[in-house]
Amino acid sequence: METQADDPLFAVRVAYQMPHEIIDPSVTVAEVAYPYTFEDALVFENLAFFASFKGKGLIRKFRDAIESGGGVHAIGKQIYEDLKTGKKAEFALDVIEAEHFDQLTIPRYIAEGLEWLQNQLEKKHIEILPKASGTTA
Repeated sequence: METQADDPLFAVRVAYQMPHEIIDPSVTVAEVAYPYTFEDALVFENLAFFASFKGKGLIRKFRDAIESGGGVHAIGKQIYEDLKTGKKAEFALDVIEAEHFDQLTIPRYIAEGLEWLQNQLEKKHIEILPKASGTTA
């Protein structure tokens, strides 16, 4: 993560996928996954969920990749290939409509970015609130 700001109101934070240590069900030792898209970051963060998630399109392809096993590298390679021709919007809608959607872990880079954004908004709120409360209409 990188933050650029001369003025906190116009701060920009760049977020990108981060390595994630996981244990593929077919392998007994932890491996490091290096996701490159939101979709594979989400899958690697929630491997057990996607291993049992019934669906079509990318959902099925990702589940098949996990079931095929071979370790994190093999799963990641298959997800990469599947994403070339898969329908990302359909995938997103299927995930949103999934039972237990609320139990998914969001990828760490997104969680950290949202926490940063919330802190920025809270700082702005504190700066603006006293000024706004002193004005009259």
